[in-house]
Amino acid sequence: FSTTTSARGGTENTDATSYSSKLDTQNDSFLKQKIKGRKFEKMTEEKSDNNSAEAVQRKPLLSPSSFFEPSPDVNYDFVSGSYLLGSVLALVMYLVQRFLFDKIGDGDNDKETNSDVDGGDESSSLETTKELAESLEGIYLIFIPFIPCLLWSLIVRQKWKQQLDLKKES
Repeated sequence: FSTTTSARGGTENTDATSYSSKLDTQNDSFLKQKIKGRKFEKMTEEKSDNNSAEAVQRKPLLSPSSFFEPSPDVNYDFVSGSYLLGSVLALVMYLVQRFLFDKIGDGDNDKETNSDVDGGDESSSLETTKELAESLEGIYLIFIPFIPCLLWSLIVRQKWKQQLDLKKES
Protein backbone atom coordinates (compact mmCIF):
# COMPACT_ATOMS: atom_id res chain seq x y z
CA PHE A 1 0.00 0.00 0.00
CA SER A 2 1.40 3.33 -0.94
CA THR A 3 0.59 6.65 0.67
CA THR A 4 1.76 10.11 -0.18
CA THR A 5 1.85 13.26 1.85
CA SER A 6 -0.17 16.07 0.39
CA ALA A 7 0.71 19.75 0.51
CA ARG A 8 -1.88 20.24 3.25
CA GLY A 9 -0.03 17.93 5.56
CA GLY A 10 -2.44 14.98 5.37
CA THR A 11 -1.86 11.61 3.77
CA GLU A 12 -3.67 10.36 0.71
CA ASN A 13 -4.03 6.72 -0.28
CA THR A 14 -2.98 6.21 -3.89
CA ASP A 15 -3.71 2.49 -3.96
CA ALA A 16 -5.60 1.14 -6.99
CA THR A 17 -8.27 -0.40 -4.78
CA SER A 18 -9.16 2.93 -3.20
CA TYR A 19 -9.40 4.48 -6.66
CA SER A 20 -11.74 1.73 -7.85
CA SER A 21 -13.85 2.07 -4.69
CA LYS A 22 -14.19 5.80 -5.39
CA LEU A 23 -15.35 4.98 -8.90
CA ASP A 24 -17.83 2.42 -7.57
CA THR A 25 -19.22 5.01 -5.15
CA GLN A 26 -19.58 7.56 -7.97
CA ASN A 27 -21.29 5.00 -10.23
CA ASP A 28 -23.65 3.98 -7.44
CA SER A 29 -24.67 7.57 -6.76
CA PHE A 30 -25.15 8.18 -10.49
CA LEU A 31 -27.36 5.10 -10.81
CA LYS A 32 -29.38 6.10 -7.77
CA GLN A 33 -29.99 9.54 -9.27
CA LYS A 34 -31.00 7.97 -12.57
CA ILE A 35 -33.43 5.56 -10.86
CA LYS A 36 -34.91 8.41 -8.82
CA GLY A 37 -35.35 10.39 -12.04
CA ARG A 38 -37.20 7.51 -13.68
CA LYS A 39 -39.46 7.11 -10.65
CA PHE A 40 -40.14 10.84 -10.75
CA GLU A 41 -40.94 10.71 -14.48
CA LYS A 42 -43.34 7.80 -13.95
CA MET A 43 -45.05 9.57 -11.07
CA THR A 44 -45.49 12.78 -13.07
CA GLU A 45 -46.83 10.85 -16.06
CA GLU A 46 -49.36 9.07 -13.85
CA LYS A 47 -50.43 12.34 -12.23
CA SER A 48 -50.77 14.12 -15.56
CA ASP A 49 -52.71 11.20 -17.05
CA ASN A 50 -55.05 11.09 -14.08
CA ASN A 51 -55.56 14.84 -13.90
CA SER A 52 -56.01 15.66 -17.57
CA ALA A 53 -59.16 14.70 -19.43
CA GLU A 54 -57.31 14.44 -22.75
CA ALA A 55 -54.59 11.94 -21.98
CA VAL A 56 -52.36 11.32 -24.98
CA GLN A 57 -52.20 7.67 -26.00
CA ARG A 58 -48.65 6.63 -26.76
CA LYS A 59 -47.99 3.89 -29.29
CA PRO A 60 -45.73 1.09 -28.12
CA LEU A 61 -42.34 1.15 -29.79
CA LEU A 62 -42.75 -2.27 -31.39
CA SER A 63 -46.40 -2.19 -32.35
CA PRO A 64 -47.23 -3.50 -35.84
CA SER A 65 -48.46 -0.10 -36.97
CA SER A 66 -45.24 1.70 -35.98
CA PHE A 67 -43.18 -1.03 -37.61
CA PHE A 68 -44.48 -0.06 -41.05
CA GLU A 69 -44.54 3.71 -40.54
CA PRO A 70 -41.79 5.58 -42.39
CA SER A 71 -39.46 7.89 -40.51
CA PRO A 72 -39.35 11.39 -41.95
CA ASP A 73 -35.53 11.61 -42.02
CA VAL A 74 -34.90 8.38 -43.95
CA ASN A 75 -34.60 8.08 -47.73
CA TYR A 76 -36.35 4.78 -48.42
CA ASP A 77 -35.21 4.76 -52.04
CA PHE A 78 -31.66 4.23 -50.77
CA VAL A 79 -32.75 1.68 -48.15
CA SER A 80 -34.71 -0.34 -50.72
CA GLY A 81 -31.83 -0.16 -53.18
CA SER A 82 -29.38 -1.45 -50.57
CA TYR A 83 -31.66 -4.34 -49.64
CA LEU A 84 -32.18 -5.09 -53.33
CA LEU A 85 -28.41 -5.29 -53.82
CA GLY A 86 -28.07 -7.68 -50.88
CA SER A 87 -30.93 -9.83 -52.18
CA VAL A 88 -29.38 -10.01 -55.64
CA LEU A 89 -26.07 -11.04 -54.06
CA ALA A 90 -27.86 -13.85 -52.19
CA LEU A 91 -29.41 -15.08 -55.42
CA VAL A 92 -26.13 -14.84 -57.37
CA MET A 93 -24.16 -16.66 -54.66
CA TYR A 94 -26.78 -19.41 -54.54
CA LEU A 95 -26.72 -19.83 -58.32
CA VAL A 96 -22.90 -19.88 -58.39
CA GLN A 97 -22.88 -22.56 -55.71
CA ARG A 98 -25.42 -24.67 -57.59
CA PHE A 99 -23.50 -24.25 -60.86
CA LEU A 100 -20.17 -25.21 -59.29
CA PHE A 101 -21.54 -28.27 -57.53
CA ASP A 102 -23.28 -29.36 -60.73
CA LYS A 103 -20.00 -28.93 -62.60
CA ILE A 104 -18.16 -30.98 -60.00
CA GLY A 105 -20.78 -33.71 -60.23
CA ASP A 106 -20.49 -33.78 -64.05
CA GLY A 107 -16.68 -33.74 -63.81
CA ASP A 108 -16.67 -36.82 -61.57
CA ASN A 109 -18.83 -38.71 -64.08
CA ASP A 110 -16.60 -37.68 -67.01
CA LYS A 111 -13.50 -38.73 -65.09
CA GLU A 112 -14.88 -42.22 -64.57
CA THR A 113 -15.84 -42.69 -68.24
CA ASN A 114 -12.59 -41.26 -69.64
CA SER A 115 -10.15 -42.93 -67.25
CA ASP A 116 -7.88 -44.08 -70.05
CA VAL A 117 -7.36 -40.52 -71.39
CA ASP A 118 -4.53 -38.51 -69.86
CA GLY A 119 -6.33 -35.57 -68.27
CA GLY A 120 -3.70 -33.83 -66.12
CA ASP A 121 -4.99 -30.33 -66.91
CA GLU A 122 -8.58 -31.42 -66.46
CA SER A 123 -7.90 -32.94 -63.06
CA SER A 124 -6.19 -29.76 -61.80
CA SER A 125 -9.05 -27.69 -63.18
CA LEU A 126 -11.53 -30.01 -61.49
CA GLU A 127 -9.61 -29.78 -58.22
CA THR A 128 -9.62 -25.97 -58.44
CA THR A 129 -13.33 -25.93 -59.17
CA LYS A 130 -13.97 -28.33 -56.31
CA GLU A 131 -11.97 -26.16 -53.92
CA LEU A 132 -13.80 -23.03 -55.08
CA ALA A 133 -17.17 -24.74 -54.67
CA GLU A 134 -16.30 -25.86 -51.16
CA SER A 135 -15.14 -22.34 -50.30
CA LEU A 136 -18.38 -20.77 -51.51
CA GLU A 137 -20.65 -23.41 -50.03
CA GLY A 138 -23.35 -21.73 -47.95
CA ILE A 139 -22.05 -18.18 -48.41
CA TYR A 140 -25.42 -17.16 -49.83
CA LEU A 141 -26.85 -17.68 -46.32
CA ILE A 142 -25.11 -14.49 -45.23
CA PHE A 143 -27.24 -12.48 -47.64
CA ILE A 144 -30.58 -14.31 -47.14
CA PRO A 145 -31.83 -11.82 -44.46
CA PHE A 146 -31.82 -9.10 -47.10
CA ILE A 147 -34.82 -10.68 -48.84
CA PRO A 148 -37.43 -10.12 -46.07
CA CYS A 149 -35.84 -6.74 -45.37
CA LEU A 150 -36.36 -5.85 -49.03
CA LEU A 151 -40.05 -6.73 -48.76
CA TRP A 152 -40.38 -4.62 -45.62
CA SER A 153 -38.57 -1.65 -47.17
CA LEU A 154 -40.78 -1.76 -50.26
CA ILE A 155 -43.91 -1.55 -48.10
CA VAL A 156 -42.50 1.33 -46.06
CA ARG A 157 -41.17 3.02 -49.22
CA GLN A 158 -44.66 2.97 -50.74
CA LYS A 159 -46.10 4.70 -47.65
CA TRP A 160 -43.18 7.14 -47.64
CA LYS A 161 -43.84 8.05 -51.30
CA GLN A 162 -47.54 8.59 -50.52
CA GLN A 163 -46.64 10.93 -47.67
CA LEU A 164 -44.25 12.85 -49.93
CA ASP A 165 -46.95 13.23 -52.57
CA LEU A 166 -49.41 14.53 -49.97
CA LYS A 167 -46.86 17.08 -48.75
CA LYS A 168 -46.23 18.26 -52.31
CA GLU A 169 -49.95 18.69 -52.97
CA SER A 170 -50.43 20.72 -49.76
